[in-house]
Amino acid sequence: MNPVADMESRSMNDRSDWRLDRSVFLKIDKIYGPTELGLFTSRLTNQCRRYFSWQHADPLAEATEAFIQDWTTVKGFANPPWNLVQRVLTKAQTQGSEVILVAPVWKCQPWYPRVMSHKTCLFLAHMN
Repeated sequence: MNPVADMESRSMNDRSDWRLDRSVFLKIDKIYGPTELGLFTSRLTNQCRRYFSWQHADPLAEATEAFIQDWTTVKGFANPPWNLVQRVLTKAQTQGSEVILVAPVWKCQPWYPRVMSHKTCLFLAHMN
């Protein structure tokens, strides 16, 4: 066994793989949930019982490549890398999916009016 290779394979350093604070997730889930499926997550960042990973093979994920999966049968929770927000909105709209989306308040982004056009938006204050 090569311990260095083993350690490298188990530690992903993907800056886009981050997690919303658990207490914030639980508040959102209490208000808008329950969410059943995490989208664009990993075994390290998952907040739901089931999840689809974004692009990395993950032995605990129900499926890999969240964009090619069917989102129609469950309420999903998406906290994607910000460069994927437009694709998440398009996928959810195309499939008629119910998705709780975490996205930044970036008024200059082309997807921002689409986010704001939804009947429910929750703004989270910056928390230190």
